[in-house]
Amino acid sequence: MALAVIMFAAQSCFFGGDESQWVMGGGEIATRIANIDIDWLDGMVDIIYDERATVKFFEDCDRPVSSDAALHHWFDGKTLHIRYGRYGARPEYANGKKLTILLPDEFRCDYFDLTGTSVSAYVDMDCEHASIQTTSGDVRYSCINTPRDIGIQTNTGPIEVLLDPAEASFKLVMKTDGKMVSEFPM
Repeated sequence: MALAVIMFAAQSCFFGGDESQWVMGGGEIATRIANIDIDWLDGMVDIIYDERATVKFFEDCDRPVSSDAALHHWFDGKTLHIRYGRYGARPEYANGKKLTILLPDEFRCDYFDLTGTSVSAYVDMDCEHASIQTTSGDVRYSCINTPRDIGIQTNTGPIEVLLDPAEASFKLVMKTDGKMVSEFPM
C-alpha cells in the first residue's frame, strides 16, 4: 500500500494536458503569464527577478538526463505549466537537477503553484495567491506586494517567508508535527 502511494506521488509530476502540447526543454515567453503551475520531483527550484523583458526558464543538472527526464513545459496562453519530465514517463530521479525561472522586474501573476517531492524552493515573486508544497526540502518565499493568501507546506526543512512589512496584515502560524509551535500576529 505504501509503495503504491509513493509511486502515485512520484508519477503525479508528469500528469496534465495532452502529451502533444508539451515541449521538451526550457523556453522564453514574452506575453503575459497569469498563472504558473510547477510539478518538480527533486532538486531545486529557484525563481528570481532579473533585468529582462521576458520570462525565461531552464534546467541545469549535474549529469546528463534522458529526454524523458528533461524539463517539459506547456503554455496555454494563460498558464505556464512546467514539469520535471515528459508527460506520462516513468519518473527518473536526477540528483542535482535545478529549475531556474528568471522574471521581468515588474512581473506579477495571479496564481503560483509549486508541488514537489524532495524539492528545496527559493521563490522571489509577487502574486495574488501562492502555494508551495513539498514532502521534504527548504522553502523560502519572498515578495514585495503581499499576496492575498500563501500556503506553504514541507514535512522536513525550514520555512522562511519574507514580506514587505508595510503591506503585511496577516497572521503567521507555524506548525511542526501537527502541533502549534508559534503564532505571530503581523
